[in-house]
Amino acid sequence: MKICFVAMHHYWGGLANNGGSKTIIRSAEALRLLGCDVEIAAVNDRHTWIKHPKILKKIPGDADILIANSVSDIDIVLKAKKKFWWCRGLELWQASEKRIIEKSKKINVIVNSSWLLKKFPDAKLCYSGLDLYTWRETRQRNYSQKLTIGCLWSRSHKTKRYDIFKKIKKHFGERFNYETLKDKFNDDELVRFYNECDIWLAPTELEGWHNCPAEANLCGCLVICNRLDSNGMDYATEETAMRFTGFDELLACIENPDFSKVEKMKKVLHNKIGNRENNMKKFIDIITRRN
Repeated sequence: MKICFVAMHHYWGGLANNGGSKTIIRSAEALRLLGCDVEIAAVNDRHTWIKHPKILKKIPGDADILIANSVSDIDIVLKAKKKFWWCRGLELWQASEKRIIEKSKKINVIVNSSWLLKKFPDAKLCYSGLDLYTWRETRQRNYSQKLTIGCLWSRSHKTKRYDIFKKIKKHFGERFNYETLKDKFNDDELVRFYNECDIWLAPTELEGWHNCPAEANLCGCLVICNRLDSNGMDYATEETAMRFTGFDELLACIENPDFSKVEKMKKVLHNKIGNRENNMKKFIDIITRRN
Protein backbone atom coordinates (compact mmCIF):
# COMPACT_ATOMS: atom_id res chain seq x y z
CA MET A 1 0.00 0.00 0.00
CA LYS A 2 1.46 3.33 -1.06
CA ILE A 3 0.31 6.43 0.80
CA CYS A 4 1.08 9.99 -0.20
CA PHE A 5 0.58 13.07 1.95
CA VAL A 6 -0.13 15.98 -0.41
CA ALA A 7 0.87 19.60 0.19
CA MET A 8 0.86 21.02 -3.33
CA HIS A 9 -1.61 23.89 -3.16
CA HIS A 10 0.69 26.93 -3.48
CA TYR A 11 4.33 27.96 -3.07
CA TRP A 12 4.00 29.03 0.54
CA GLY A 13 2.38 25.72 1.34
CA GLY A 14 4.47 22.58 1.40
CA LEU A 15 6.57 21.79 4.44
CA ALA A 16 7.73 24.57 6.74
CA ASN A 17 8.97 24.99 10.31
CA ASN A 18 5.63 24.60 12.06
CA GLY A 19 3.74 22.04 14.10
CA GLY A 20 1.62 20.88 11.18
CA SER A 21 4.61 19.92 9.05
CA LYS A 22 6.29 18.31 12.04
CA THR A 23 3.18 16.19 12.60
CA ILE A 24 3.10 15.00 8.98
CA ILE A 25 6.80 14.11 8.98
CA ARG A 26 6.59 12.22 12.29
CA SER A 27 3.39 10.46 11.22
CA ALA A 28 5.00 9.40 7.93
CA GLU A 29 7.96 8.01 9.89
CA ALA A 30 5.64 5.97 12.12
CA LEU A 31 3.65 4.65 9.15
CA ARG A 32 6.87 3.50 7.45
CA LEU A 33 7.89 1.61 10.59
CA LEU A 34 4.50 -0.10 10.44
CA GLY A 35 5.29 -1.37 6.93
CA CYS A 36 3.62 1.27 4.77
CA ASP A 37 5.20 2.84 1.70
CA VAL A 38 4.79 6.55 2.44
CA GLU A 39 5.78 9.64 0.47
CA ILE A 40 5.23 13.33 1.01
CA ALA A 41 4.55 15.36 -2.12
CA ALA A 42 4.94 19.09 -1.59
CA VAL A 43 5.48 22.18 -3.66
CA ASN A 44 8.54 22.96 -1.52
CA ASP A 45 10.34 21.84 1.62
CA ARG A 46 11.45 24.50 4.10
CA HIS A 47 11.32 22.24 7.16
CA THR A 48 14.68 22.09 8.95
CA TRP A 49 13.72 20.92 12.45
CA ILE A 50 13.70 17.19 11.67
CA LYS A 51 15.85 15.20 9.26
CA HIS A 52 13.52 13.45 6.81
CA PRO A 53 13.56 11.77 3.39
CA LYS A 54 13.54 13.97 0.33
CA ILE A 55 10.05 15.02 -0.64
CA LEU A 56 8.53 14.50 -4.08
CA LYS A 57 7.84 17.45 -6.34
CA LYS A 58 4.77 15.77 -7.83
CA ILE A 59 2.22 13.20 -6.73
CA PRO A 60 3.38 9.65 -7.58
CA GLY A 61 1.19 7.93 -10.16
CA ASP A 62 1.28 4.62 -8.28
CA ALA A 63 -0.05 5.95 -4.96
CA ASP A 64 -3.01 3.97 -3.62
CA ILE A 65 -4.18 6.61 -1.14
CA LEU A 66 -3.83 10.38 -1.27
CA ILE A 67 -4.17 12.47 1.87
CA ALA A 68 -4.73 16.21 1.59
CA ASN A 69 -2.74 18.14 4.18
CA SER A 70 -4.95 21.23 4.04
CA VAL A 71 -8.33 22.32 2.76
CA SER A 72 -6.56 23.86 -0.25
CA ASP A 73 -5.21 20.43 -1.22
CA ILE A 74 -8.63 18.78 -1.41
CA ASP A 75 -9.26 19.59 -5.09
CA ILE A 76 -5.80 18.27 -5.99
CA VAL A 77 -6.44 14.76 -4.63
CA LEU A 78 -10.04 14.27 -5.80
CA LYS A 79 -9.08 12.06 -8.78
CA ALA A 80 -7.68 9.37 -6.48
CA LYS A 81 -9.75 6.24 -5.81
CA LYS A 82 -9.09 6.61 -2.09
CA LYS A 83 -8.81 10.20 -0.98
CA PHE A 84 -8.77 11.75 2.48
CA TRP A 85 -8.32 15.09 4.14
CA TRP A 86 -6.60 14.89 7.52
CA CYS A 87 -8.11 17.99 9.07
CA ARG A 88 -5.79 19.31 11.78
CA GLY A 89 -7.65 22.56 12.39
CA LEU A 90 -10.37 24.74 10.89
CA GLU A 91 -8.25 26.69 8.40
CA LEU A 92 -10.26 29.90 8.22
CA TRP A 93 -7.17 31.73 6.92
CA GLN A 94 -7.54 29.69 3.69
CA ALA A 95 -11.30 29.80 3.14
CA SER A 96 -14.57 30.68 4.84
CA GLU A 97 -16.14 28.10 7.16
CA LYS A 98 -19.02 27.62 4.70
CA ARG A 99 -16.59 26.97 1.83
CA ILE A 100 -14.50 24.57 3.92
CA ILE A 101 -17.56 22.53 4.90
CA GLU A 102 -18.72 22.43 1.25
CA LYS A 103 -15.32 21.17 0.10
CA SER A 104 -15.23 18.56 2.86
CA LYS A 105 -18.32 16.87 1.38
CA LYS A 106 -16.24 15.80 -1.62
CA ILE A 107 -13.74 13.78 0.41
CA ASN A 108 -13.35 11.42 3.36
CA VAL A 109 -12.40 13.49 6.39
CA ILE A 110 -10.22 12.47 9.33
CA VAL A 111 -10.00 14.94 12.22
CA ASN A 112 -7.35 14.99 14.93
CA SER A 113 -9.42 16.74 17.61
CA SER A 114 -12.87 15.82 18.87
CA TRP A 115 -14.23 19.38 18.67
CA LEU A 116 -13.86 19.22 14.89
CA LEU A 117 -16.48 16.46 14.79
CA LYS A 118 -19.03 19.21 15.46
CA LYS A 119 -18.03 20.75 12.13
CA PHE A 120 -17.58 17.48 10.23
CA PRO A 121 -20.04 14.96 11.78
CA ASP A 122 -19.26 12.22 9.23
CA ALA A 123 -15.53 12.39 9.93
CA LYS A 124 -13.40 9.84 11.75
CA LEU A 125 -11.31 10.88 14.76
CA CYS A 126 -7.64 9.95 14.81
CA TYR A 127 -5.09 11.72 16.99
CA SER A 128 -1.58 12.18 15.66
CA GLY A 129 -0.27 10.84 18.95
CA LEU A 130 2.78 11.77 20.98
CA ASP A 131 6.42 10.73 20.92
CA LEU A 132 6.16 9.77 24.58
CA TYR A 133 9.79 8.67 24.77
CA THR A 134 10.92 12.21 23.86
CA TRP A 135 9.06 14.47 26.28
CA ARG A 136 10.25 14.04 29.84
CA GLU A 137 10.83 15.98 33.04
CA THR A 138 14.55 16.45 33.60
CA ARG A 139 14.78 18.73 36.63
CA GLN A 140 13.60 18.80 40.22
CA ARG A 141 11.10 21.63 40.60
CA ASN A 142 10.82 24.02 43.52
CA TYR A 143 7.50 25.82 43.25
CA SER A 144 8.34 28.10 46.17
CA GLN A 145 10.89 29.87 43.99
CA LYS A 146 10.16 32.42 41.28
CA LEU A 147 8.07 30.68 38.64
CA THR A 148 8.58 30.80 34.88
CA ILE A 149 5.68 31.15 32.44
CA GLY A 150 6.17 29.91 28.88
CA CYS A 151 4.12 30.59 25.76
CA LEU A 152 4.24 29.98 22.00
CA TRP A 153 5.08 33.04 19.92
CA SER A 154 3.68 33.46 16.41
CA ARG A 155 4.01 36.44 14.13
CA SER A 156 1.91 34.99 11.31
CA HIS A 157 -1.14 33.68 13.20
CA LYS A 158 -2.95 36.12 15.45
CA THR A 159 -5.11 33.21 16.67
CA LYS A 160 -2.14 32.06 18.77
CA ARG A 161 -2.98 35.10 20.94
CA TYR A 162 0.53 36.10 21.87
CA ASP A 163 -0.99 39.48 22.70
CA ILE A 164 -2.47 37.91 25.84
CA PHE A 165 0.97 36.73 26.92
CA LYS A 166 2.28 40.29 26.50
CA LYS A 167 -0.54 41.57 28.71
CA ILE A 168 0.41 38.98 31.35
CA LYS A 169 4.02 40.17 31.32
CA LYS A 170 2.93 43.77 31.66
CA HIS A 171 0.55 42.97 34.52
CA PHE A 172 2.87 40.83 36.65
CA GLY A 173 6.19 42.40 35.74
CA GLU A 174 9.13 40.92 37.64
CA ARG A 175 7.02 38.60 39.80
CA PHE A 176 7.59 35.88 37.17
CA ASN A 177 10.15 34.86 34.59
CA TYR A 178 8.89 34.63 31.01
CA GLU A 179 10.02 32.36 28.18
CA THR A 180 8.81 32.49 24.57
CA LEU A 181 9.02 29.51 22.23
CA LYS A 182 10.09 30.90 18.88
CA ASP A 183 13.64 29.84 18.06
CA LYS A 184 14.28 26.46 19.71
CA PHE A 185 13.53 23.78 17.18
CA ASN A 186 14.98 20.30 17.63
CA ASP A 187 13.58 17.94 20.23
CA ASP A 188 16.53 18.13 22.63
CA GLU A 189 16.31 21.93 22.67
CA LEU A 190 12.55 21.76 23.18
CA VAL A 191 12.92 19.40 26.14
CA ARG A 192 15.37 21.83 27.75
CA PHE A 193 13.08 24.76 26.98
CA TYR A 194 9.93 23.17 28.41
CA ASN A 195 11.84 22.15 31.53
CA GLU A 196 12.80 25.77 32.10
CA CYS A 197 9.09 26.60 32.42
CA ASP A 198 6.76 25.86 35.33
CA ILE A 199 3.55 27.08 33.70
CA TRP A 200 2.58 26.76 30.04
CA LEU A 201 0.11 29.38 28.85
CA ALA A 202 -2.08 28.36 25.90
CA PRO A 203 -4.54 31.17 25.10
CA THR A 204 -4.65 30.12 21.45
CA GLU A 205 -7.74 29.77 19.26
CA LEU A 206 -8.54 27.69 16.15
CA GLU A 207 -6.25 24.78 16.95
CA GLY A 208 -6.74 21.20 15.98
CA TRP A 209 -4.95 18.90 18.38
CA HIS A 210 -2.49 21.19 20.15
CA ASN A 211 1.05 19.78 20.44
CA CYS A 212 2.91 22.37 22.54
CA PRO A 213 0.86 22.22 25.77
CA ALA A 214 0.98 18.41 25.71
CA GLU A 215 4.76 18.36 25.23
CA ALA A 216 5.21 21.01 27.93
CA ASN A 217 3.03 19.07 30.37
CA LEU A 218 5.00 15.86 29.86
CA CYS A 219 8.07 17.94 30.74
CA GLY A 220 6.42 18.98 34.02
CA CYS A 221 4.50 22.16 33.18
CA LEU A 222 1.09 23.15 34.51
CA VAL A 223 -1.10 24.04 31.52
CA ILE A 224 -3.28 27.15 31.67
CA CYS A 225 -5.62 27.47 28.69
CA ASN A 226 -8.89 29.00 27.57
CA ARG A 227 -12.19 27.11 27.54
CA LEU A 228 -12.92 27.57 23.84
CA ASP A 229 -13.84 24.37 21.99
CA SER A 230 -11.60 25.64 19.21
CA ASN A 231 -8.56 25.48 21.49
CA GLY A 232 -8.75 21.86 20.46
CA MET A 233 -7.11 20.27 23.48
CA ASP A 234 -8.82 16.94 24.09
CA TYR A 235 -6.59 16.42 27.10
CA ALA A 236 -7.29 19.73 28.89
CA THR A 237 -10.26 19.60 31.27
CA GLU A 238 -11.15 21.25 34.56
CA GLU A 239 -9.45 18.27 36.23
CA THR A 240 -6.21 18.36 34.30
CA ALA A 241 -5.64 22.05 33.49
CA MET A 242 -6.41 25.51 34.79
CA ARG A 243 -8.88 27.04 32.36
CA PHE A 244 -10.12 30.58 31.94
CA THR A 245 -12.80 32.46 30.06
CA GLY A 246 -11.85 36.08 30.65
CA PHE A 247 -8.64 37.91 31.46
CA ASP A 248 -9.48 38.31 35.16
CA GLU A 249 -9.94 34.56 35.50
CA LEU A 250 -6.64 34.02 33.72
CA LEU A 251 -4.92 36.29 36.23
CA ALA A 252 -6.49 34.28 39.08
CA CYS A 253 -5.18 31.03 37.57
CA ILE A 254 -1.64 32.41 37.53
CA GLU A 255 -1.99 33.85 41.02
CA ASN A 256 -3.11 30.48 42.44
CA PRO A 257 -1.58 27.70 40.33
CA ASP A 258 -2.68 24.16 41.16
CA PHE A 259 0.32 21.99 40.33
CA SER A 260 -1.53 18.81 41.36
CA LYS A 261 -3.09 18.94 37.89
CA VAL A 262 0.25 18.27 36.19
CA GLU A 263 0.29 14.53 36.92
CA LYS A 264 -3.41 14.24 36.10
CA MET A 265 -2.83 15.59 32.61
CA LYS A 266 0.17 13.32 32.12
CA LYS A 267 -2.06 10.30 32.81
CA VAL A 268 -4.62 11.48 30.26
CA LEU A 269 -1.93 12.02 27.65
CA HIS A 270 -0.56 8.52 28.21
CA ASN A 271 -3.87 6.71 28.53
CA LYS A 272 -6.28 8.61 26.25
CA ILE A 273 -4.03 10.10 23.58
CA GLY A 274 -1.20 7.59 23.56
CA ASN A 275 1.89 7.22 21.42
CA ARG A 276 2.21 7.94 17.73
CA GLU A 277 2.58 4.28 16.73
CA ASN A 278 -0.80 3.21 18.14
CA ASN A 279 -2.53 6.22 16.62
CA MET A 280 -1.00 5.48 13.22
CA LYS A 281 -2.29 1.91 13.46
CA LYS A 282 -5.76 3.42 13.82
CA PHE A 283 -4.99 5.75 10.92
CA ILE A 284 -4.13 2.78 8.71
CA ASP A 285 -7.35 1.05 9.69
CA ILE A 286 -9.39 4.14 8.73
CA ILE A 287 -7.79 4.76 5.35
CA THR A 288 -7.82 1.10 4.30
CA ARG A 289 -11.37 0.27 5.35
CA ARG A 290 -13.28 3.41 4.34
CA ASN A 291 -14.50 3.73 0.74
